[in-house]
Amino acid sequence: PGADDADPHHALLDDDAHGLMSLRGCPARARGGATLEAPALWSAEEPNLYSLVVELVAPGSGGEDVLDVETCLVGLRSVSIEGGLLRVNGAPLTIKGVNRHEHTAEGGKAVSWESMLLDATMLKAYNFNAVRTAHYPNTDAWYEICAAVGLYVVDEANLETHGFSSWGDEGYLSKQPSWRHAYLSRMTRMVRRDKNSPCVIVWSLGNEAGYGEAHELLAAWARREEPSRLLQYESCGGLAPTDILCPMYPTVEQYRRMDTLPGQLGPSSVNGNGSPTRTWPARADGFAASRPLIPCEFAHAMGNSTGNYADWWELFASLPYAQGGFIWDWADQGLHQTDPKTGKHFWAYGGDFECKQHDAQFCINGLVFPDRTPHPALHEVKHVHRPVDVALLSAEPAAEPAAGKRRSAFRVRISSRYDHLPSLAHLSLRCGLEVGGVEVGEAAPLESGGGGWRAVGARDSCEVDLEVVWDPALAPYRPSEVYLALCFTLSEESAWAAAGHEVAAVQLHIDAA
Repeated sequence: PGADDADPHHALLDDDAHGLMSLRGCPARARGGATLEAPALWSAEEPNLYSLVVELVAPGSGGEDVLDVETCLVGLRSVSIEGGLLRVNGAPLTIKGVNRHEHTAEGGKAVSWESMLLDATMLKAYNFNAVRTAHYPNTDAWYEICAAVGLYVVDEANLETHGFSSWGDEGYLSKQPSWRHAYLSRMTRMVRRDKNSPCVIVWSLGNEAGYGEAHELLAAWARREEPSRLLQYESCGGLAPTDILCPMYPTVEQYRRMDTLPGQLGPSSVNGNGSPTRTWPARADGFAASRPLIPCEFAHAMGNSTGNYADWWELFASLPYAQGGFIWDWADQGLHQTDPKTGKHFWAYGGDFECKQHDAQFCINGLVFPDRTPHPALHEVKHVHRPVDVALLSAEPAAEPAAGKRRSAFRVRISSRYDHLPSLAHLSLRCGLEVGGVEVGEAAPLESGGGGWRAVGARDSCEVDLEVVWDPALAPYRPSEVYLALCFTLSEESAWAAAGHEVAAVQLHIDAA
C-alpha cells in the first residue's frame, strides 16, 4: 500500500521508554493532542526530553505490518512575557548568552557534529545558558545538541542588508514591496524547520536590515503561524515587530533609559547606535507595556576586552526589566594556515589571503581562539556568570583550641542564581582558608536541619556557619591577605562535564583570621 493508504500511529516515550501518550489512526496531516499529567518540563537547567515515535503501518494489519518508523526528541515548555519579563515555564530568565557563528579553524563554515558538541559543552562548562545563531539558522544538528545539553536558542533568520548603509539607508530593501516575498521566504523556512525544537525560545527577524514594512509582515506571519515563541529584532527599536528590547552596544545611559516604558517607545534618535542609515520612529500605536531588555550584542570580545563585564552585570541586577544579554562573540574566525617560509602555524584572517577588500581583524573577536583554546577573558566571564554566589556575613576572631592551631568561625550567605533548579543537590562544596596565597586549613559547613545549603531553591538563599581549624605555621612569613575560598563542583557527571567540574569559585576577603 502507498503512504496515503497507510495508518500512522504516534507515541510519546519518556527516558525509560515508558509510553506516556498514544494516538492511533490520525490522518498524516492532521494535528493531534493529548494531556500529560505533571510532565517533566524542559529548560536549560533541566533539559528533560521525550521521544516522539511515529509508525506508519499497513491498513488492516492491526499495527503488526510496520512500513516505516521515525522518531525525534521533543521537549515540553512554555515561553511568555509576564510582568515585563521573559519567562520559561513561568519563571523569569537570566540570559547568559553569546553570539555564535558556524566556524572551525579547519573547515571554515563547514562544521562537524563533533565541533558543535565541543562548542555546546564548553558553553555549558563556562556557565552560558543561551546562544544567538548569528546571523542565520544553523545546521539542524545544532538544535538537537542544544536541546540535549540545555541551551536556549534565539533562532535568527538569514536576513541582513548592512551593506546598504553605504547607500544611505540600511533598510532600503526592507521598504521595497518587490522584496517582501524574499524576506518572508527566509523567515518561513526557518520557523517551519525549527518549530519543534524546544531549545528555540525566540525567533529573530534578522540582523542589521534596517526597518521597513517587510518586518511588519514577518512579525505578523510568525505570530499567526507559531505563536508559542517570542520575536525580537534590534533595528526597529521598540516598535511592534519586536517583543523584546534587544539593543546593540548601548551606552549605559541608553540602557538605563530603555529600562523605562517611555524609553522603550523612543525613536532611533534617542535609542539608536548613532548610525544615520538605521532609523525608526517613536512608537505611537497606544502600546503601553514594559518589555524585557536583553542586548542582542554587547561586551565586544575583541583583543584584551570584557574587562568591565562584571560592571554590566551589576547594572543588569539594578534594573527591573534587564535580563542579561549576548556577548559578541564566541570564537575567533581564523583559518589554520602554515607559513611556507618558516613552517610555523598561524591563524589567517583579513588581508592574509591577498584580498584588497577585507574587514581586518573584525572576524577575530571571540572568547576562544579558532581551535577553541580559551582566551583569558573567558575565565572572567565564567566567574561573572556563576550560578551560585557567596557573601560573607561575619567572621569571629581566631581561638587556639590545641597544639598551636587556631579555630575560626564564619557565617556566609549562599545564594542560588539558577532560574529553575529546585535545589543545589547536584553540587559539592569545598571551603578553605588561604593566608598569603597558601591554604592553611579546610572549613566544614555546620549542617543544620532542612537539608542545609543543598536545599536552596532557584533565586533563593540561606545562611551557613563554617568552622575551620588551621595551622599558623603553614602560613608564609608576614602574610598580607587572608581569604575564605569556596568552590562548588558537580557531584556527578552531567551531559556536558565530568564529576568534579568547577561550577563556581568565590574568594571572600577576611580582615583578620
